[in-house]
Amino acid sequence: MLKQFILSGILFLTVTSLCFAPKPGPMRQLSRLPAAVQQTIRAQLEDSKLNSIEKDDDGAYDVEMTRGGKARDFTVGADGELIDMQVFISELPATAQKAIQSQTGKGTLGDIYKSVDDDGTSYDVEIINDGKERDFTFADDGRLLSAEMFLTELPLPVQQTIQKKTAGATLDEIDKSFEDVDANYEVEMTRDGKTRDFDVGTNGDLLDEQVFLSELPDALQKAIQKEASDAKVGDIYKSVDDDGTSYDVDMTKGTTTRTVTFGADGKIWSREQPVNLADVPDAAQKTMKSLDGKILDISKVTEDGDISYDVDLASAGKLKTVSVGEDGKILPDDN
Repeated sequence: MLKQFILSGILFLTVTSLCFAPKPGPMRQLSRLPAAVQQTIRAQLEDSKLNSIEKDDDGAYDVEMTRGGKARDFTVGADGELIDMQVFISELPATAQKAIQSQTGKGTLGDIYKSVDDDGTSYDVEIINDGKERDFTFADDGRLLSAEMFLTELPLPVQQTIQKKTAGATLDEIDKSFEDVDANYEVEMTRDGKTRDFDVGTNGDLLDEQVFLSELPDALQKAIQKEASDAKVGDIYKSVDDDGTSYDVDMTKGTTTRTVTFGADGKIWSREQPVNLADVPDAAQKTMKSLDGKILDISKVTEDGDISYDVDLASAGKLKTVSVGEDGKILPDDN
């Protein structure tokens, strides 16, 4: 009886000590993370103090550190990619500072997060004006890329399209995007536990909508998987226009993402991938350098065996896209 009592007491103390064991310190937590994640976090820390590491629902890691007496955080993906980093306005280029301060006006400036991707460097900024908090995205050169909007502020045709598409779903966010030549509204919603987005034109037309691979016809799924091969299939957007229904599919291998456009029957319409100016044929390079504006992006487009290059330009505060053939000739807009 005494032996059983002693064993029970030992078991109780062991379970209690496990339940109330102190949480590992942040440096010990760091040592237990995947090697790629550790490497990115250590690179960002340098001589800063690591405060905490938390894993979010998407499998990414939210990290807080203190540098120069200021606490700031950053997010690292499960693959070790640096997703974004909190920064302060004094650390930004003068052009971005000026644009943000102009947008803030008499309002209150909140957090700023810097991210770098294939499109360059951008800053996600929180601004509170008239009691409303909105998110804005600015480019390094101060261009406004997007601004958060509220449904009641939108043109009636746009409101009606959004309300129709989000029926039975939760409307999460609306951003007016200025990244394309024509402004449009990017809408995020959640339905059946899945978050997806769609784009609406200023006239209320549905431009495209995000879909998932499992929702597509079997023949189309197989065509996408065959084309992707060992690349990772990313976002898929469905659009309907005069040419019929098409699907733009992002495929990523290593650090390169290409977009392949499929018809509803699984036939490939075109392939598009980012390239550098140095990779463009000399004749096309010469034409691009003569264009009026700053070159932002160049995409190589292959369609029906023909190759052309779409050049995104910023000129006098406006965006435009020019298509250039391999021979250097500027192609019609409908090419």
